[in-house]
Amino acid sequence: LLQAWAGGGSFLRRAALGGLLCLPATLVFAAINQLVVFTIAPKWGTGGLIDMLDSAMMDVWVFAAWTALYVSLGSDAEARDHRDRLAQVQALALDARNRMLLHQINPHFMFNSLNALSSLILQKDTARAEGMVLALSAFLRRSIDTNLPDRNPLGYELDEQRRYLGIDQIRFGDRLRFVDAVPAELRGAMAPSLILQPLVENAVKHGVSRTEDEVTIEVRAER
Repeated sequence: LLQAWAGGGSFLRRAALGGLLCLPATLVFAAINQLVVFTIAPKWGTGGLIDMLDSAMMDVWVFAAWTALYVSLGSDAEARDHRDRLAQVQALALDARNRMLLHQINPHFMFNSLNALSSLILQKDTARAEGMVLALSAFLRRSIDTNLPDRNPLGYELDEQRRYLGIDQIRFGDRLRFVDAVPAELRGAMAPSLILQPLVENAVKHGVSRTEDEVTIEVRAER
């Protein structure tokens, strides 16, 4: 009850509140003691019973104090354990997010993109080189976004993959085509963030990169 009234505050706040509650608790204890020892007990007889009740009423506060101490220490330990578990979960979530971003910006994609950019510069293809730099910049900005939500509209995810493939299309030229076959009525459906990213990456890595033929990556969705 003390912890509930203190609102989970600091130790000093709880100690101060406990000290203030001592006065009314003492008055209640004294009233109960007076009622039992001097009002109720005499009606049941005198002698040993009254002495026993009087001794019990004098000592009950010791057991009550130890009980309160035990409960408060246990409650505080549970609260600390809860905070520790929460911190561990938050750390795991942060680690999972970092791993997700590392998988998203995989080294092969970065190296291949930079190599392609270098080739465009050597070929003095300024327009395509500038296009790749802008596309890569937009993609990286999206990748390190700290406000990435858990879910996004499917249309938004498709637009992000179109930007991603825009970089690869500069690398592969006409050999890579992207077809968005998602119906308009489903583009507002909520989907997990980056749900398409590993699928499209694998399509490029295991499909486009391993052949000289034209490859079409098509995304479909149905209710």
